[in-house]
Amino acid sequence: QRSQQRRTHDQPPLLFLAGSWRAPPPRPPMFDLGARPTLGSALLRQRPSAHPLLLEVDDSPCGGGPALLSQGRLDVDFTPPKPSRKSADAATKSRNRRHGPSWKPCVAELDGETGWSPSLDESFALCGDSADTGELTPATDVPTSLASSSSAAREEEVNLPLTGWLQVAKAKADLTQRVAVWAAQPQSNAVGWVMSRCLWVRRFFELTDDRLCCWASPEQREMAMTRPLQVFPLAQVDEVAVNGCDIRLHFRDGQASGCLRASSQLEAEQWSTAIRQVVARALRDEFPLGWDVQAMLTPRDKGDSVARLVNKERLPQATVDVVQQLVDHAFFCKRRTKDRRGDVPLRLVVEEVLRVENGSAWQDYDKERARIRGECAGALEPLAPEVLTSLLGAPALVSKTLGELDPACQEQWLFHGTTAAAVQGISDGEFRMDFAGRHRGTLYGKGLYLAECSSKADEYAEEDGHGVCSMLLCRATLGNILVDKEAKPSADLDQTCPGAGYHSLCGDRWAAVGTYREFVLYHASRVYPAYIMRYRRVSEAGLCMSMRQALDFQDAVAARTIVPYAARLAHEHSDRDIRYRLTLLLTSQDGFVVPALVHALSDPRPRVRCRAAATLAKVASELGLVQLLDDGTLHRRTSDKDPAVASAVPALIKALSDADAGVRRAAALALEPLGQHARKAVPALSRRLEDEDASVRRAVALALGKLGAPSEPAVPALGQRVATDESEDVRAAAATALGYLNGLARSTVHILEDKLLSDPYTQVRVAAAFALGQMGTHAAPAVASLIKCLTDPEAHVRRAVACAISFLGPRTAKAATPVLGRCVKDPDEEVRRAAAVALGHMGVAVVSAEEVAALSDGLVDSKAQVRRACAMALGRLGEAALPAVRRLVKVGLVDSSDEVRAAVAGALVDLVQHDGLGANAQLVEQEMTVRLKDHCDEVRKAAAMCLRLFKKDQGPVGCPVDTKCAPHWKRTEEQMGKLRAIYAR
Repeated sequence: QRSQQRRTHDQPPLLFLAGSWRAPPPRPPMFDLGARPTLGSALLRQRPSAHPLLLEVDDSPCGGGPALLSQGRLDVDFTPPKPSRKSADAATKSRNRRHGPSWKPCVAELDGETGWSPSLDESFALCGDSADTGELTPATDVPTSLASSSSAAREEEVNLPLTGWLQVAKAKADLTQRVAVWAAQPQSNAVGWVMSRCLWVRRFFELTDDRLCCWASPEQREMAMTRPLQVFPLAQVDEVAVNGCDIRLHFRDGQASGCLRASSQLEAEQWSTAIRQVVARALRDEFPLGWDVQAMLTPRDKGDSVARLVNKERLPQATVDVVQQLVDHAFFCKRRTKDRRGDVPLRLVVEEVLRVENGSAWQDYDKERARIRGECAGALEPLAPEVLTSLLGAPALVSKTLGELDPACQEQWLFHGTTAAAVQGISDGEFRMDFAGRHRGTLYGKGLYLAECSSKADEYAEEDGHGVCSMLLCRATLGNILVDKEAKPSADLDQTCPGAGYHSLCGDRWAAVGTYREFVLYHASRVYPAYIMRYRRVSEAGLCMSMRQALDFQDAVAARTIVPYAARLAHEHSDRDIRYRLTLLLTSQDGFVVPALVHALSDPRPRVRCRAAATLAKVASELGLVQLLDDGTLHRRTSDKDPAVASAVPALIKALSDADAGVRRAAALALEPLGQHARKAVPALSRRLEDEDASVRRAVALALGKLGAPSEPAVPALGQRVATDESEDVRAAAATALGYLNGLARSTVHILEDKLLSDPYTQVRVAAAFALGQMGTHAAPAVASLIKCLTDPEAHVRRAVACAISFLGPRTAKAATPVLGRCVKDPDEEVRRAAAVALGHMGVAVVSAEEVAALSDGLVDSKAQVRRACAMALGRLGEAALPAVRRLVKVGLVDSSDEVRAAVAGALVDLVQHDGLGANAQLVEQEMTVRLKDHCDEVRKAAAMCLRLFKKDQGPVGCPVDTKCAPHWKRTEEQMGKLRAIYAR
């Protein structure tokens, strides 16, 4: 149809009329365009000037851009054809013979009675055929950006009232009775002007604060009793469009559109700017503070969307940072659910945030929110636990950046993940209930599914070609919430929940199957899509790479963001391997990590501060690792220079006064392993013993005990906590701390003795017994009380007392030996084991034949740990264990437990060293020769050692000594004593 070469006398130039609408016109058109839902075109054929042009339906889509057709007006721009083969003169002569000497702009008038007229939401374009390019050229274009939409034009206020002359389109009743186009004759240039008068009338306009009025003349406006010819209610305007000299006003609530024409484009822009400012002032109170109402009134390129009064504003980086904090706070790495596609990310990095300014959706949401607020007045049932997004810890920061929430109707910030196309459609219009369940499913019925965890909403998002996902941050009015904790919920919840008076439903999958909580609303107006987030997913490798890059470039700003987040994952991630790897990464780079964690201690979010302090505790714990050396001694690893974590002590001292109890507790635990490096924190820790939170007092007491000698000034305060604190956990922790201080706390022995006898709680009595045992000989005044407690009804107390007596020494606890002998036959296996160990520590001078017999009987105990402890105790008794040697050989060396046989073999080695075998030496030598073939390495080692002590370089023929398992070594008496202490513990 575009080809110029195929045109003949019967085929004049072609014109196309394209249109799109949301609803069919009220009356059938003269040409059937209403049947086409999207685009239609009309073929306009040129006839001789004496006849009107005819319009015919054509199915080809319009190739040009959209153009605006105002009510009651249709402009046709005839472009003369330029043939390519003939010369210009020949073409002119041929054209004049067929159609006259020239082509003029003409007007097509619409039929006002029986013909078709456009409805409110319809727009049409009339396009001509361009001979220059061979393409369809739009007669008029809908502008994608207007001069008045610039920030400078919006900021410049227009002085009101604004008056001037404009042309206004006539009403439908004033139009002619049929569609016709007259070609302008060269001798009558006024014909086109006469035709345009049939559709446009020049009027005098006045723009005030609330309306736009028109009069026939300025004199009529000055007359007091004269009413305007037409009034445009600007409060109902939802779009102000400018196209050249034309200004189009679109009204809400089914009112007709208005079209004005200025004398110039500059004048049209001035009038449209003023109208937008007036409309913006009128609508400003209906929308949240900060919305750009003038931009909402400006038509923009929305693709296939026909939404009006919509704007999407890109927010600054400060807002992105706040949204990133909210996303990080609400991110929980739980086990994979069936809705997850692909790997589970470790973080979501927000790149862009758009504020959705949708006037229609906001007004519907605001009305529904006010209604629910009235229904919930005085009868609101709070949700427990609270919605995760409300627990960020920085409510002022969130409310200032994102907007205030209404607690009277339980309004919350929730996430909605979906595809990018769905995000665009929802933000341009609103949520649609008929689309529910199309993306994943409807476990709780057809409704709007929202999540408090960003990691849950991310399961439904999809990446585009650049790896970017989209998610909506929504306002949701929850009202009264129905909580469903069933693993298989009822199928009719979408009917029963609203019918029972609830406004929303909480599907607690967290409690049911350990995943997430979902919030379902069955009314579209109860959710408003407030923000669009565009973000990227970060895997474990990506997170570690980010930390490595920040370390390599010494990027402190990046470290302050990523290190606290990694610290939280190291504590909370569901995968143990990921927690271990992140912890290893954090503790191995303490010089880089500690400054970022110190900065995080001043973060406004309590959760971040708490995890930062806990990670500092893990870094500090590397300083306090206790190693068991080859000679059997204990060694605490230290460094010649102050570690990097020591620089965090001032920040941790300040954190002890934090408003959040969790942060104070974590700070105390972080100071605990620092030892001498945290001596400056002792006064602050002592003051925190009066904290109102029991968990904080407990952590502070343990920290003071672990600090050692620097905590000596805090001993009286710890003793007071043991004596008077109302919490049994605090009393037990304070008693344990006094035990860590050993002799430094000897002044509190009487307090510990009193608690050991009288405290009603088992854990307090156990802690008191432990503390008295750690004090050694300083606890001699409490021996009688300890002996009395060996008959305590609680087995844990009897065990703790037996262990305590073993540390007091034989001289101090000599009187407890008979009672310990009886405890070897205690009903509880742990008590029997502890009593056997204690008897072993008493030595030859204290233990009598009755206790040796009890230990000998313990070699046939039903519990292997008791048999092992009895064997080790007999080995320490030397000559006093002579009556039990035969049982050691005949019973112990053939025990079914490898540990028991190894302990018995070791005990016999000790007896050989101390000449405690007597006449049983040959028996022992024979049995040890047999044990050289034992399948347990430890038994073979002990047997080889015993035979060497008998001055045998090798076993009998055919039984060579396993030299790899029996090295040439011999412990000194001091080393043996230390080794016994280690085994006892």
